[in-house]
This record gives sequence, C-alpha cells and structure tokens, in this order.
Amino acid sequence: MESMGDSVRVYMIGNAHIDPVWLWRWQEGLAETLATCRSALDRMDEFPDFVFTRADAATYRWIEQAAPDMFEDIKRRVAEGRWSVVGGWWEQADCNIPCGESFVRHELYGKRYFGEEFGIDVSVGYNVDSFGHNAGLPQILAKAGIGFYVFMRPGVREKELPGSVFIWEGRDGSRVLAHRLLEPYCTGAEDVAEHIRMAIESRLEGSRTAACFYGVGNHGGGPTRESIELILSMQRDNKYGAEPVFGTLEQFFGDIESEKLDLPIVRGDLQHHAVGCYTAHIEFKRLNHRAECRLIAAEKYSAMAKMLTSHKFPKDVFAEAWRSVLFNQFHDVLAGTSIEPAYDDARDEVGGAIAVAEREIAFALAKIAGYVNTQGEGSPYVVFNPNSFEVVSPIFIDSNLNSARDINGRMFHLQKVSQVFESTAGRDAKVFVDSLPAFGWKLYYLGDWNASVQSNLCILRDDEKSSLCVSNGLITIVADDQLGAIKQIRDERLGCDLLRSPVSLVVMEDLSDTWSHGVERFDKEIGRFVGNAWHVVENGSVRTVIRSESSFGDSRLWTDVLLYDGLPYTEVRIVCDWHEKHKMLKFELPFDLKDVTVETEASYASVLKDADGVEEPCQRWVSLMGECGGSKVCVSVINDGTYGYDAFGGRLRMSLVRSPIYAFHDPRKVESDKYYRYLDQGLHSWRFIILPSSFGFRSYDTIECSATLNIPPEVVETYRHNGILPAENSLISVDAPNVIVCVVKECEDDDSIVVRMLETCGNLSNVVLNVFGHKFVVHIEPWELKTFKIVGDEILEVDLLERSLSLLENQKNK
Repeated sequence: MESMGDSVRVYMIGNAHIDPVWLWRWQEGLAETLATCRSALDRMDEFPDFVFTRADAATYRWIEQAAPDMFEDIKRRVAEGRWSVVGGWWEQADCNIPCGESFVRHELYGKRYFGEEFGIDVSVGYNVDSFGHNAGLPQILAKAGIGFYVFMRPGVREKELPGSVFIWEGRDGSRVLAHRLLEPYCTGAEDVAEHIRMAIESRLEGSRTAACFYGVGNHGGGPTRESIELILSMQRDNKYGAEPVFGTLEQFFGDIESEKLDLPIVRGDLQHHAVGCYTAHIEFKRLNHRAECRLIAAEKYSAMAKMLTSHKFPKDVFAEAWRSVLFNQFHDVLAGTSIEPAYDDARDEVGGAIAVAEREIAFALAKIAGYVNTQGEGSPYVVFNPNSFEVVSPIFIDSNLNSARDINGRMFHLQKVSQVFESTAGRDAKVFVDSLPAFGWKLYYLGDWNASVQSNLCILRDDEKSSLCVSNGLITIVADDQLGAIKQIRDERLGCDLLRSPVSLVVMEDLSDTWSHGVERFDKEIGRFVGNAWHVVENGSVRTVIRSESSFGDSRLWTDVLLYDGLPYTEVRIVCDWHEKHKMLKFELPFDLKDVTVETEASYASVLKDADGVEEPCQRWVSLMGECGGSKVCVSVINDGTYGYDAFGGRLRMSLVRSPIYAFHDPRKVESDKYYRYLDQGLHSWRFIILPSSFGFRSYDTIECSATLNIPPEVVETYRHNGILPAENSLISVDAPNVIVCVVKECEDDDSIVVRMLETCGNLSNVVLNVFGHKFVVHIEPWELKTFKIVGDEILEVDLLERSLSLLENQKNK
C-alpha cells in the first residue's frame, strides 16, 4: 500500500450496527444487543486503549431491564470515556416518514434518558443506516443541543456533496456539522487498512483529521480481536505515515472544528436512497401516522383539561406510548423493509399507543364537557378544536336527529353521510359545517327541528357529453362518465381550469426489490383503473358526493369526490381493494400549470424541489406553483398519510401503494417454484384535499387545511347539566396565520405548560400568543421552530429538551 498521508490522525470508531428488527423479530434483536455489548466490554478488558461507540436509547433500556449488571459495567466505561454514547435519539429512525414532533420526542426521551442514566449530554447525532434525511433535521438537531451529525445514505453515487464533512443548514438557518461515511460502518479486519486509506483520501482539503469505522454489524458483533490487534500493529509500525487512534466521534468533530477550515455549506434535504421506502408497507406507515396524530391531540386535550379542571396530565403514560411509537420508527420497520412477523409485533405496540391516546382524549374531553353549562333544549354535544386557529370544518356526529343549534340560536341541517361499505350501526353518521374557536370548543344542541336550508350546491348531468357537473359556487367539478374520472376542476374565483387532462389512478410496473435499490423514478405505466359512470350518493345542503367504481387486474377501487357548501376545495376519497404484485398505484393529477415550482412539507419544515419526475418523500402536503390561464396559481394537494410523490411539470402523481415481496433484497431473484408474501394486499383508503389558491405561492391556508384534515375536531356527547364554563371558548391562539401552535403539553420537569410554535411561510414575525387569557408578544424568525414554557403570566423560551435557553447560555459563558 502507498503512503496514506503525512501525520493524519485517523480516529478509529469501534462500533456494531445493530438492527433491533429487520430479518428477525425484536426478541432476537434483544439477544444480539446483549451479546454485542458484552463482547465490547470484554474487548475493553483485553485492550486498555480500545474505545466503543454505541447509539439508541431503546436498546440501552433493554440492557438496563434484562442485564442490570452489564448496564452498570457500561456506566463505568462511559464514565471512563471508553464507551461513547452517540445519537441521542430513542432509535435510529427512518428520517423521512416521521412527523416533526416524532423527531423532537426521539431527542426529548433519548437525550433525557442518557442524561439521567449516564450523566451526559449527547452532542453527536447518528443515523448511519437511514434511507435519506429530511430538510427539517438541522433545526431539530441544533435546538436539542446536537451540533454534529453522522450518516451514510445517500451514498457517493446517489448524491454529490462537496465533501465528506460539511455544514448542513436548515431553511431557518440552523446548522450542524455533518459527516458522511464513505466506507461501510460494518468493517471486518480484512478491510480495515483499505478503509483507513479511503478515510484519509476523502478528508477535507487542508485537514489533518479523518474518521474510520470498524466492527461487525447489522446483526451486531462489534470490533473483533483481529481488527483491534491490526490497528495496534499499525500504530507501532507507523508504516503508512498515518496515526490511527482509538477514539470517539466527539474527538473527531472537535479536531475538525479546531482546524477552523472554510467548510462547505449544504442546504435542503439529503436524498435519495431506496425511494420505494417512501411507500412500502403503506398500511404500517399510516398506522404510525395515526399514532402520531392521536398522541399529539391527546396531549393537547389533556393540557386543556388541566388548565380548566382538576385533570392530572398523564405525562408518564404519554411518554411510554411515545416510546412505543418511536421504537417502531426504526428505519427498517417504518421504511417497510422488515419481515412480515416483525410487523405483527409493531402493529401490537403502535396499536397500544393509539389505544392510550384514545382513552386519554375521551377522559380529558368528558371532564371538560362536564364543566360546560349545557342546560338548554335538545341533546347537548360539545365540539372541540385542537388547533391554534379558528377552523371552518365538517363536523361529524352519530345521531338519528336531523338538526343542530348553537347557543346563539343558529340552526344547521344534519346531512346523512354515505359509506362505501354499508354499516349495520343503529345510528346514522351526520355532517354539518361550522366555524370553531381556536384551541377551544363550541356547544351544540341536537333535535328534530325545521332548519332552514340554503346552499350553493348544484348538480347538472349532461347526457350528451356523458358528464356530471357539480359546483358549490367556488369550485366546479366535471366528471366524465365514460372514463369514470374527474375531467376538470375549475376555480370559479380565479376563473381558471386547473386540469389539462383527466385525473387518473395509474398502475406502474415495479419489478424492484422492497427498497427499490437503483431506482429513482416509477414511470413505466402499464395501465389505469377503468371506471364506471359516476352516480350521486349524497345530494344535500351540506355537501355533494359523487362516486365511481373502477377496476384493474384483480383489484377494485372506489373514488368519492366531495364538495362542501362554502368550502373552497375538492375532497377526494379513495378506497382500494388491492391484489396486484410487483406493481405500484399512483393518483395522477395533471394540473395545467407552466413554469412549475414544487414545495413539500418535511418534518417541521418545507423544502423546494424540482418538477423533474424523480420519486420524492413528502409529509402532509405537496404544493405546485406556476402559471395557469395567465395568473399565478398555487395548487396544494393535502393528504392524510401518504409519503411519496413525483412531479413532472404540472403533473403530480401521489404514490398510494406498491407490492414487492416482504424484505426481498437485490440481487436475490424470484424463483418460480416458490411462494412469496407480498406487501399491502387488501383494503386501503386515502383522503386528499385539492386546494387552489390565488396567492401564487403556498400560503398558510395549506397549513391550516392539512392540520385540520389530520387532527380534526372532536365531538363529545354529553347531557344537560349546570357548569362554570361557557358554551364557547378559546384558550390558545396566535394573531398571525403564518404561525401555528403544534404542541401543547405539560413540562417534563414540573407542571407548567409547554407550547411549541412553527413559522410556516418564511415571514419574520412578532406575534401575540394568547394562552388562557395571558397575552405574550413573541418574536419568531422565518421557518423557525420555537418552544416556550408558560408558568402563570410568565413565559420562558426553552430548547426542545425543555431547558431554559437563558440558563444554557449562562452555563456556556462560564
């Protein structure tokens, strides 16, 4: 081997990548964790200079519970500085699918655990195996005190970066110092010398510092005696002109910072690797999404009940539920790439967290409703809004009564709701639309009264053109009977036809493995769902619903298109009984837009993307901005748990479901004489809102609509009783629509209230935050995520771990 460098210090990072779940269930992951950590401790006894690096609070907790003596040994080695704890998260999560609050909770529960058990403040973020990294992470990491970040995917052939070490900057300006591994984190003795050479060659120009990972991994293992002895021999010989030292990532990043180099800056997300993982096992992704939304709602309602009543906020119950969700966000689970039995375990655990959230919502709201004065004529219902803004929303109530009345005597007709599949329930689902106060409630009485009906909804069937036209005066839909497709969506306010061709449900060939290795786009169309004529299933004063049934291969699909009176959007509901294999289903919306820019939601962030047809990750919305009919228009497509899309010009395709074989990895080939289990066979459902805007850019209306769709109002049936609370009330609000309150919870350290806010439109703002009658003026930067602790009439800014920023600053300056 040629000389590797002149006095380059190479930090040898001994590690063992452990997938607690993948081609095995978590019980085997527990066993491999115990064996690997015992092995690392044994190597420390044998080699006094050996240092080991390990992440993932969840598996440390496993050790604490299953092997307490080993846990004490690890504590001792951490105190000595020979066992380096990195990551600071509950698990090495998928870094595209979880919502922003999930990443905050990884840090909140992970870093707090490490602080409580080991007395350390983890500063190195660590997701070496995750399949891409969303644009919101720099801010989320930095605001939890994590200044450094280590990753490996996307690799060199998947994304060009200016170097292996760079500054990763979020849209808000937050920065972390990042390092991409160029060699695998799993390295046996036979590869150590070559990987040291690669580390040295890939270092920044002018730097005398490098890092090299070694140790057997995936199913655990860790550094072997042979690897350690080889490194020791290289230290003695110094034959390569390099200085390999046993060390930590903290030391590596510390040396990089001390060199004061002009580091390159990278903005945006770090993509792409394994683009099929945005959609694989969509059933479990949607279960995770439901758990996130219900836990966030449960905390909000429990905080509301705590403010108003004697309700005790169950923070330990919520923390344990969140930990269950976070563990199953491990990248091989949430990405959809684990074996089928692993998902039986994951469903049980995440389902348990949802059950916790539902129980806490029910009891918190029942307690508040019990304090509301509900005396009056009719059956009382209290409707709660968990959002920090006033919403105008559909409200669903199970009742056989036909009218609702608010406290001011305003009457509402209750329209019966149709279902794709008939229900045998004893009561009908009903719907009406009204405004609800920000983070508060409104009382309604139900009865059989004669509510006056006024509506802008109308339906016109044109037999000559084989079309059905539905309008609410704001939006007009033209549905084609021959195609069974939406032919046109017209925004009457803009005078603009939004579609250049009909909406379709498109089937793509997908012969890739579970991950879609080597794939960057799904563009080989092999067919479309062919529909029957549209028929009207609801035609009332509240909403109009039309339905078409279609089929492809062995699969059937039902599409409902909904227009509400007074609401400026189109809702599309899709139910699919999917039985295809090696295929992918996309919801295609061919918008008639020119010069298109795409903006998508990421985790507590948004990111601008090219409309180039590449498969991309998203969260709750994708917005296309361009020119339509001579006007600047933005069309947002909002979803209730869909994570992949592609956009090419004005054509948007939302990825719904794909069906590879479970955990099937290239270069493995399908054998014709074998039977396989395929992902996501059976029933699935999705909801989309198509929201046009005349702003010409994505605005706050998209944010509010997505929040309301995913965490909608909650209806509580109660009884007539006296109470000290009014019929309508708002407890938390913000006076600027670009700033929303994402989280309301109790502080982890005391009984104060924690409020988390996000600026969503890139505007520098001074806003008034109203909390329980107290008004606070808050400064928030563009795209900033900000957290406050509220005690009575005082407000204190804290970091994502709920630590006082002023106190942290004072400690830093000492």
